[in-house]
Amino acid sequence: MVVGEGEITTVAVLDALRRGEPLAAVAGIVLRAPDGSIRHTPRRRAAPIDSIADPDWELFDVQRYFQVTDSPSAFGVRDDGQIWRTMPVSTARGCVFHCSFCHIVFKHDPYRHRDVDAILDEVARCTERYGANYINFWDDLTFYKLAQAEKIVDGILASGLRFHWSAAVRTDLFGNPKIPHARRLEVARKFKEAGCLTLGYSLESGNPAILEMMQKHVAVEFFEEQVRILREVGIASNTSIVIGYPIETRETIRQTFDLCERNAIYPSVGFLLPLPDTGMYRYDREHGYIPDENAFLDSITERQDICLNMTQMSDAEILEEIQRGCGRLNEQLQLGLSEDRLIRTGGYRKHTRVEARPGAPTRPRRLSNSLSLNYSEQLFE
Repeated sequence: MVVGEGEITTVAVLDALRRGEPLAAVAGIVLRAPDGSIRHTPRRRAAPIDSIADPDWELFDVQRYFQVTDSPSAFGVRDDGQIWRTMPVSTARGCVFHCSFCHIVFKHDPYRHRDVDAILDEVARCTERYGANYINFWDDLTFYKLAQAEKIVDGILASGLRFHWSAAVRTDLFGNPKIPHARRLEVARKFKEAGCLTLGYSLESGNPAILEMMQKHVAVEFFEEQVRILREVGIASNTSIVIGYPIETRETIRQTFDLCERNAIYPSVGFLLPLPDTGMYRYDREHGYIPDENAFLDSITERQDICLNMTQMSDAEILEEIQRGCGRLNEQLQLGLSEDRLIRTGGYRKHTRVEARPGAPTRPRRLSNSLSLNYSEQLFE
């Protein structure tokens, strides 16, 4: 029997009840003990990733999804009238890093990536059975180092499968100068040959001290180098920033937007949103920013709202500085965004370049778009 990770605990509970065994012996659950106290059993170990079944898309009206998502969620596609049929495929679970703002389900489990053949088998089903031609590799972190990335890309090239795709990476995949430039460029060219159109990776901040507080373990220079390499091979870049760390100032916000200007990239803007089981949530609790936990959790909305201001600036001052930076980028890239769309842009296809056809003008063009607040989201009406 092959089950998903959430189902494993359910099966274990049912088996224990069937055998008349105490639930306290089942790992990964919370239960009320006979004395009325709440008890947590030991953490359940993550399942081997290749033992988890692929999604059963027969349970969904896939054609209906295609009708309302006629182009990929990420930008970088050619404006040639192509009808895009996008499907998600998971290649990995978890992350090898622990950024202080990031909450992921598999944070306490090791990073696990699937066997290349298993990934390609699922892609083949998506393309052959459903006619998908764009695969969104749907992961917290698809590739964490060049060797792993190259193995999957080589597998795509050898498989004979032809599809376009996007993935989630970090700025040190192609931007880390410790790896020879020629080597990074070689793998980036393989990405393009294998059908990669766009990569999502976060800048987060242009200030080194904030990056350190984020525990990103990257340098600002990594971002600039990765943008250069991807631009050279023809792969588009998606990026996001996080505004609002306690040491954020007008100057650090300007540093971040200056970096975006130098690299001609419009970011998805988000505010620091401390979530439970993250480094910043613990920091905020310890420093008194969240005196009432329940009230705070009831009040939070999403990353494009200022839910908790820990800076020495007012909300208005933060927004003023962001509007200034976004406005300059909007003008520089000739995006045509209205003032109320500078932060809530409506999605990456609303504020980015399209790969130019041979002989076509290089001026950025806007694409039609439905609402999306994050470049990693699939777009729905």
